[in-house]
Amino acid sequence: MLRRSLITTAASLAAPSAFAQRGQESFEIASSETATLDGRHWDVPMPGGTTIDAVHRSVLLRFPGAADEIADLLRAGRVLAQAELALRFSGTEIVPEGYLCREALGRKIWTDDPPSWHVAAWPVRHAWKADTERGPTFNASVNGRRYWTRYGASDARDRAAAIDPQELSHYAPEARFDITRLLSTAAIEREPGARLRWLEQGGFLLRKVETYDSRYRAPGDAYEWAMPTGGHGLRFSAPRLVLAMRRTGGSVSITLPLALRADWERSQADGSRPTALLPTAAEVAERATRAMQVQGPRPAWEAARLAELMAAAGDRVSAWGRIRSEADHKAYLGHLKDLMSMPPRYWQGWSIQDDLLQWYAFRELLPAPAQDHVRNYWRAWLQPDLPTDAFVHPQSPDAIDYWRRNQDWRGRASFFRDGYNYAVSTQNFNHTAAMGALLGGGIIGAEIGADRAIADGRHGLEALVLRFWTCRSPCPARR
Repeated sequence: MLRRSLITTAASLAAPSAFAQRGQESFEIASSETATLDGRHWDVPMPGGTTIDAVHRSVLLRFPGAADEIADLLRAGRVLAQAELALRFSGTEIVPEGYLCREALGRKIWTDDPPSWHVAAWPVRHAWKADTERGPTFNASVNGRRYWTRYGASDARDRAAAIDPQELSHYAPEARFDITRLLSTAAIEREPGARLRWLEQGGFLLRKVETYDSRYRAPGDAYEWAMPTGGHGLRFSAPRLVLAMRRTGGSVSITLPLALRADWERSQADGSRPTALLPTAAEVAERATRAMQVQGPRPAWEAARLAELMAAAGDRVSAWGRIRSEADHKAYLGHLKDLMSMPPRYWQGWSIQDDLLQWYAFRELLPAPAQDHVRNYWRAWLQPDLPTDAFVHPQSPDAIDYWRRNQDWRGRASFFRDGYNYAVSTQNFNHTAAMGALLGGGIIGAEIGADRAIADGRHGLEALVLRFWTCRSPCPARR
């Protein structure tokens, strides 16, 4: 049925004028299969799905039967001129489920001024099949049997280099990815037949690009209430392969690997292990207890004061330190869920120190995906690839004008970089900016550019917090 559908479609399509001028024919393959990978549900197969975001949700897409269909076209005396992956726009989520979202401050602008988001696509190196039991998960290409090298299919051994992102939005209702190179070179597979099998067995990993959106920055406002849209889903429909082919004088010889081999491989465990792992209840309790132990020599009054503050609570971080037994494991899972619900660049106001303490005091309680999530949060705020002089003040007209001129979702303003580490503001603005740049920079410290954020924070601490706000008389010049 699939083959007849393809040939009928090919016969009925009106070839685009450019194709006609070059003597090319256009074919579409529309039979596809999807599966969702969700970074909040590591070992749950999710067959189907066409919604992606930039925080937790990715979609695997493949085209069953495509290898035989394309091979038949080649054997009939055609050669491939161009191949594209096409997606149609199907909407965006206004209020995403499972994420922190200030609906009252964003719904109107998100609705009235639709975003222009993009889709990123990677070729997937491993075969998979959507299934409620053995389908792919965040941890595995075949649940329980064959695991990604790194969770989320995020390792180069799980996926090849990214294809150039394409806009898919209200303004650009169709995204087309040029995949010709993947079928005409050894970029993904050495043999031509294996490249065709890859389309139907591995396919693509799709994800939204924009982890936040400067489109929604409010003029003159330091608080980015509507900007943290990374968790808002981007929906697609009608995935298909679009092929441009031209006739040749003879047939093209091509040999396809046996399709049954991939089915057999999926049925066999390969000895790999999951990489997204929760610590056991006993490990969590032990690590929490260790984290709360007073380090180094302290006078008795100081230790007593620490205990008093712990008992007072009223914050968002001390609960991690009250996990004392396996019975508290349910509370621990709740803390993790809350952490993972916060999208990148979500404005926490003057309680941001709780999130920083969570990392520096309780990092050992966080599994690897949760640590990645925290790093991504600070990566979005600090934009470490940009030098300080690339930023403008968050409350300046330039912060708005930059987006209008460049349509760049990343923007050139950040509360924790140039603005409040170099310009006098309120004391809490200057202190919070320095704290976030220094300690947030430490969180992403292994990355190139993290030193820029740390330098900004050091300037804010020394020039503003310790000098401008502390000295009652003119401070001595720095030596």
